[in-house]
Amino acid sequence: MPLPYPHRATFLASTLVVPLADAAATPYIARLLSLIVFDHFLRHPVVTLGDDDERFGDEQGRLLDANHPLIEDTVDWLFRIARRHEVLWFEISLDRTRPQATLLRARLPNGLNDEWTSSADLKLSQQIGQCLGQWLAARRLPLVASLPEFTVEDVRAAGDRLGKGAAMLSLRPDYTQIPPKLLHGSGFAVMNIINFLYGSAAFGFAALVPLYATQRFGIRTLESGTLLSARAIGIITASTVATMLLRRTGYRWPMAVGFSVTAGGLLAMAASPIGLSPYTWLALAAALTGLGMGVASPATNNASLQLAPEHVAAIAGLRGMFRQAGSITAVSVTTAILARRADPGLTQGHIFAVFAVVMLCTLPFMRLVPEHRGGW
Repeated sequence: MPLPYPHRATFLASTLVVPLADAAATPYIARLLSLIVFDHFLRHPVVTLGDDDERFGDEQGRLLDANHPLIEDTVDWLFRIARRHEVLWFEISLDRTRPQATLLRARLPNGLNDEWTSSADLKLSQQIGQCLGQWLAARRLPLVASLPEFTVEDVRAAGDRLGKGAAMLSLRPDYTQIPPKLLHGSGFAVMNIINFLYGSAAFGFAALVPLYATQRFGIRTLESGTLLSARAIGIITASTVATMLLRRTGYRWPMAVGFSVTAGGLLAMAASPIGLSPYTWLALAAALTGLGMGVASPATNNASLQLAPEHVAAIAGLRGMFRQAGSITAVSVTTAILARRADPGLTQGHIFAVFAVVMLCTLPFMRLVPEHRGGW
């Protein structure tokens, strides 16, 4: 007896054996073959492949084939939720040095597997058509017309052209998710550099303060953690005032003043306490650093937004990316250095002094920051 009509099937992406030279074009070849199969069954009176089988892929854009790490979960979903009668995929060799006949495999909901093979001496289109004909006959489904003729070389050439076309499109600003000008355009490049340095010195510093207080001055873990509260109070206080004045001050002066004050706080953090207990000295230094960050943050957050208001989300994302990259770099390099020092506390004080120099090195870039006052 034939299976219930309509016959709902899903073709996964083909499992391909390709020459090393065509490895980059493999996803495009797989998509092309999926489209050929989908188009072949588009008007079939019984078989239905669904609306999206020709682009069946994961969130990263990788096509789902039999070797995909999520294939078992996907097949389970297709059987239980999508109510597919079977899942199929081709195994095709496009490498003349590793010839093999085209194979069509099928998996059924009951766990059984079927397979159909073709004659290796046929053209690729005839091999695929032969496998499909055997499958339809085995399922007692109506046969379809032959596929348009194409060879292995035809498919490889088409995949190569598709890959090159996608690469060319990726270079066009209107086809990229992040326009290239946001990375290296006028006004944007300098802010990316500043955000990286700002993240390394200011944000990287924050993660290291408790460790520094413990290793250099022997302050208890709980007390060393509260030093960040002093920094937070400084940030909140200064950023509130700086935000209210931002339309009058513009971007350059708050950034220059904020970075200078932050550098001063870092130098104080690196120095030995004078007339105060280590905890009080570090708390004041952390608060001073927070004041500097609070003054600079509203300006650094808004600088360059007016240059491309239609890309505000992308600009904000890049800002965070460069800051986090700077912070990760600073923490990674610092911890690697400390692991090799006999006196890590004193060494970290020297590193804070280097952070201060990094903040001061951003000042020459201030004249390149796109200035703006008022609304936009």
